[in-house]
Order: sequence, then C-alpha cells, then structure tokens
Amino acid sequence: MKKLWLMLGCCLVLLLSGCGNDSEPKLVNTQKLDHEFSQIAVDYDADDVSVGFHEEDTIILKEYMNEDNEKYYASIDEKGQELSITEGKRPRRASFQSYVELVLPATYDQSLSVHTTSGEIDMLETKEILQELALDTTSGKIRVGESRAESFKLTSTSGEIDGNQLTAKMLTVKSTSGSVGLAAGEAEDFRIETTSGSTELVELTGPIAYVTKSGTLTASGLTGGGTFEATGEGEMELGYTKINQDVILNAKNGDLILSLPADASCKISARTKDGEIQTDNFSELSGDEKEISGELGSNPAYKVTLETRNGDIRLTTD
Repeated sequence: MKKLWLMLGCCLVLLLSGCGNDSEPKLVNTQKLDHEFSQIAVDYDADDVSVGFHEEDTIILKEYMNEDNEKYYASIDEKGQELSITEGKRPRRASFQSYVELVLPATYDQSLSVHTTSGEIDMLETKEILQELALDTTSGKIRVGESRAESFKLTSTSGEIDGNQLTAKMLTVKSTSGSVGLAAGEAEDFRIETTSGSTELVELTGPIAYVTKSGTLTASGLTGGGTFEATGEGEMELGYTKINQDVILNAKNGDLILSLPADASCKISARTKDGEIQTDNFSELSGDEKEISGELGSNPAYKVTLETRNGDIRLTTD
C-alpha cells in the first residue's frame, strides 16, 4: 500500500511539473487573415509578443509552444473592420513555454493595440504611420523602435519601457514603478507620467510634459521646452542643446539640475526655500543662494523657471 501511494505521489508531481517537458517551443499554429481591418487588438498573458511587417497583404499570426494542443490556440474574433486576437487556454505547468509572432502588411496604417500581463512586447520599424499604436503591459517589458504613429501610448505598471527613434504627434508614456527610457524621438507633444519609476530621456525633440510623484528624471540632448514636475521626493537633472519654448522645473522635495546651451537666450528665475542655488559663471544673473533671476542673450523670448521647496538648484552650461 505504501508503494502504491508513493507511486501515485510521484505521478502527481510529474503531472504538475509538466512531466519533464523542457523542450523548446515550436511553431504549432499559423493563422492567415486576408480581410482589411482598421483596428487590431492583441491580448496575451505570459506569452512574449513580437510584431513585424512584411510585403504581403495578409495578416499572419504564429504561435509557438512546446506542447501542441488546439485548446491553447488563440481565439480570433472578426467584427466588421475590428480584429481581436486573444490568448487560448494555458496549462498550469511551469514547464509550458509559448510565444507569439504577429506579422502585418507593410501598408498597414490603422490602429494597433497589444496587451500582456507579464509577457514582453517587441516591435521594430513600422513601414507606414499608424493612426494609433498602444502597447501595454503589467510587469513585462516593452521594446519599440523606429516606429511612427499619429498617437503613441506606452503603458506599464512595473515593467520596463524602452522606446528608440519614435515619431508621433502625441506620445504618451505612463508607468507606475517600471523604468522608462526614450531616445532619439520626436513628437509635437510628449506626455510622461510616473509614480516612482526612473525615467531617462536622450535626444528628444519637442515639448515635454513630465510629472512624477517620487521618480527620478535624467535627460540630455533635449530640444524644445516643457514642464517638469515632481510632486513628492522626485529629483530631476536635465540638459538642453536648444531651447525654443518655455522650460519649467518644479519639485517639492527634490534637487534640480539644469544644463543650458552656451548660446541660450532666455529669462531665468530660480527659487528654493530650504536648499541652495549654485550657478556656473552666469554673470547675468543676480540674487542670493535662495533666489536668483536675470536674462541670457539679447531679446530673450523664452522663460526658464526652477523652483523647489526642499532641494538644491544648480544651473550649468555646456
């Protein structure tokens, strides 16, 4: 009897662990869609999702799994010009592995949204300018590069967001605790919102509206202007190569560092309540360690304002 119970216990363990199935995922399901859609929505849980483009007119979905079962195949729903692709059932075994590839026509220029819970989202090089591109994950990672859209929306709770060479009219990024990185991007309107995640911006062109509660911001090579606000413990360090709009930095309990181009032409005012202000060779500015103001260049058209309650302020030049 003891041997019987031991055998049953071993079988149960093997069943829950996937019976030792540790093989690599293979292509098990390919779906081709010829209909033209104006909206495509993709929703998966733990699967990594990659999006690519080809020269054909068809939409192709490829699912890779290390266990082939039709119950695990995606549910595809077509309603008029709307296409919905949803994850199929998944076994409760740690050994199960799967990922997805979505291939769109290079001419596709409509709306695309991709959501995962913990899976990664990868997308590179759109061929046309999409009307709307929305990538959303809870704890996975979003990687998107060389892509263009009228409206970009990148959203994460705790996962990382990495965007490179993005172009948009409106580019919106929201993250709770995940890190955000944007590089070599251009938009008519950047909107970045975090709670506690760190943000790094490199060589962005366009006005930026940034707000955080306790996250940190590091930015370099910026062109344009914007408003940057830390409502809690957040710190900000920014560097501009060209200012052609107003720049406002406001922190509640954080330090502010701003680097201006050598040929900057702007009106400057800075104030701190409990910190100190430091400037590097700005003879045009007057005041004390708590408050300064002045003008750089001739006939300055733009304002640069820095204010923090419990933090230091430092102004530098390239």
